[in-house]
Amino acid sequence: MSFPELPEASPVRSVAAGAALGVISGVPVVGAIASSTIAAAVASKQRARDEEFWSWIAARVRMLERDREAFFDPGDDEFFAAVHRALRASRETADQDKRRMLAEAVVNAGSWSSVDLSRRERYLDLISTLTPAHIRLLRFLDTPREWLDRHRPGATTEIAAIPNWSFREVMKRFLFDGDETLTMSASAAVADLIAERLGYVDLSRSATYASVLETRTSEDGADLLRFLGDTVEDESGQSSPGGGRGILDPVISTDDAPGGTS
Repeated sequence: MSFPELPEASPVRSVAAGAALGVISGVPVVGAIASSTIAAAVASKQRARDEEFWSWIAARVRMLERDREAFFDPGDDEFFAAVHRALRASRETADQDKRRMLAEAVVNAGSWSSVDLSRRERYLDLISTLTPAHIRLLRFLDTPREWLDRHRPGATTEIAAIPNWSFREVMKRFLFDGDETLTMSASAAVADLIAERLGYVDLSRSATYASVLETRTSEDGADLLRFLGDTVEDESGQSSPGGGRGILDPVISTDDAPGGTS
């Protein structure tokens, strides 16, 4: 039920909504049917989403045991605490990429992890706060040259032909094909990463070809990427028209600002 003519935060809107719900609840049969139907639908949706979340965890566990021969104990106390935090965060977002990222990352959060407990807890908090777009950008900051060689063949040659570039110019030209709106959103996301001490880069400062493509992640940022493994990476490994649009644009857009939680 909506009241489009009233502001979202208006007290009048709140009163109107409350009154309308009161009227529905006041009708013995209709109110009971409406409330039970809504409750059943929400419960069913939550069960389906939770089952999907657990299936992602199970798939990641199989991969972990196969590829790393790692020991996995579902009864581990540290894993138990981490998975509940991740499940809660998964329930609070509609972003499927983020939900999957949480499920896959939590598998590395048990006592078998090579990362100490305090850092694992920090990384889970960061993953709950940041968007998949932040993580994709962090991967680009970590290995700009390799990322461009993989997704935009010929870009590094073009960069080498011009004496000076700023990192922002590189992002705008090769990640977003000159789209200023997307570049502004990406710049805001980079600022978030810097604020979390995951990366360091002066976007507007000009640099030579060699230095503009140096890694821009901090030790903490690089460790976060190792903790995540290969989650939220582009699976195709192929270049595409628009380059970064195919990897970052689905999440970084004018409708989904990367500056907050989701």
